[in-house]
Amino acid sequence: MWHIELAGDQTDIDELRALAPPLQVEITTDSDGRESLGGSKFDDLSSAETVKQKAIGILKLLNGIARVTAHQCRPVQFGEVFWTRPGGTKGFFAEPPLLGGQGICSSISLAAKPPSSNQPRKQKSS
Repeated sequence: MWHIELAGDQTDIDELRALAPPLQVEITTDSDGRESLGGSKFDDLSSAETVKQKAIGILKLLNGIARVTAHQCRPVQFGEVFWTRPGGTKGFFAEPPLLGGQGICSSISLAAKPPSSNQPRKQKSS
């Protein structure tokens, strides 16, 4: 079962918990007291990245509804994506490390400033 760890003020998380069921999601508290977003919306997803993308949309919607209905509500943020195994142990999925520019692009295009029309162009000498 996929879960997305939540961070925020407990009052704000409780506000989202009340709004979650119609969206087929739930906010639960684990044995360590950490809150997480989960539910049937995430059951058919196959990767941590797709879970994260879906969670971002759902959390934006929940935060928006909470902001309209409870004017003092501050946005709840998401943390790590994890999978709860049948025995209750958790597998966390870390963000991929930054590549530091290696392997990110195969070429870089730079646009040169065109010469102004009042300056002669240099010609190649043979």
